[in-house]
Amino acid sequence: NRWADLASTLEQRIDLQPDSEEELAALKFRLGRVLDEHENDKPRALDLYREVVTIVPEHDGARVALEAFLPVPTLGVAAAQILEPLYEVRSDWEALVRALEVLVVGTEEPERRLEILSKIGETCGAQIGDARRAFEAFGRALREAPEHEETLGRLEALATARDWWDDLVKLVEELAAAADDADLSR
Repeated sequence: NRWADLASTLEQRIDLQPDSEEELAALKFRLGRVLDEHENDKPRALDLYREVVTIVPEHDGARVALEAFLPVPTLGVAAAQILEPLYEVRSDWEALVRALEVLVVGTEEPERRLEILSKIGETCGAQIGDARRAFEAFGRALREAPEHEETLGRLEALATARDWWDDLVKLVEELAAAADDADLSR
């Protein structure tokens, strides 16, 4: 298998400690591509791409390769975790929201989901300038934690600024109707 041979050769060159960080990143990227595209070792390829962007954060090839993992159920969350800080540094807000959406789907802890959805809301509102998407994200966050006053406050601020009180009332009524807690549903 020529691809396995190439992978082995690249690993040997990496083990020899190349002269520059850029050369090391280039070798790891090439090895990642071989493993990803020809050897079907996507988890190892993802780890190599992570190492590449750690060495050279602006490495577009590794970023694009990581983005290809976002829809992969077993690797999407790991890819999104790697990409999140890269997108923040690049101010690539739409891409950041896409990565955060993958994290929401892959996260079971309600507190972490609240945190991610709040970050989506903040990014949509402050960086992208899309108040409607911000409102929707904060609405999803409130569904995760109906008792979270800060999230309700953000929704109230958006409702006040945009005259979206009907939307907020509808959301709160939905939450009250679905609440298990008798105090919340009153």
